[in-house]
Amino acid sequence: MIPIARPDIGPEEVAAVTDVLTSGMIAQGKRVAEFEARWAEACGVRHAIAVSNGTVALMSVFAGLGLGPGDEVITVSHTFAATANAILYTGATPVFVDIERDTYLIDAARIEAAAAGVVAEAAANPDAYSARSRSSLERMSQRLQKWNKDGKHDATLARLQEKMTPSCSSESLSPADRSDCEALFAPAKGA
Repeated sequence: MIPIARPDIGPEEVAAVTDVLTSGMIAQGKRVAEFEARWAEACGVRHAIAVSNGTVALMSVFAGLGLGPGDEVITVSHTFAATANAILYTGATPVFVDIERDTYLIDAARIEAAAAGVVAEAAANPDAYSARSRSSLERMSQRLQKWNKDGKHDATLARLQEKMTPSCSSESLSPADRSDCEALFAPAKGA
């Protein structure tokens, strides 16, 4: 069997765990508070919360983002089941993207294709518009714009916007939904 990871545990780690086990405070003790404070400082934030494992961490992040039914989350297909399970726990749908063979990291070109597919699917089904899907699309648009700081992906953003815009004129949208859609996907001023 090929191990997923080999732990590097030495006398220092054994002593630290022994200190916690013999302290009488296994959960939420001073070491947890110290870890949270140091992690918050390292991240440049006021607070950090330690959780029991990576699955709970992902579930917490996704809950904080407000993910739920109707949302789609692009994730790597070469991962633990917990990655998809945390997405599914929220009611959102995982969209799997393959990895690069040489780095084993998520393939950026395939992220673009998956994002375009998600947006095109939403554009093809204007009846699916709801406050939640509009909010999700707005968040996606904002995140993509932040990611595109160097302008390298302007064409991708333009294609995504172009794929969504036709749905704004759909007769199945209420006037309020049509207005929200047009405001969300209107070309940026000066573009």
